[in-house]
Amino acid sequence: MHSGALTGEEKHLAMVTNAHPLVPESTLKAGFRLMLHGLSAEALHGFLCELKARHEAERGKALPTQG
Repeated sequence: MHSGALTGEEKHLAMVTNAHPLVPESTLKAGFRLMLHGLSAEALHGFLCELKARHEAERGKALPTQG
């Protein structure tokens, strides 16, 4: 699933492959790949939270207040 296609914000997202190599890599290189994966996951999570907040703010302006 490509998250850029789902959000319509492809210019802000980067793709990091998470494929495992056929030959095991050194511990340092594997740790670096794991760090990149975690960093991209955190960036995507932050972006989705920001997108959700923006959507809810727009929805709040469009809906009449009840009470």
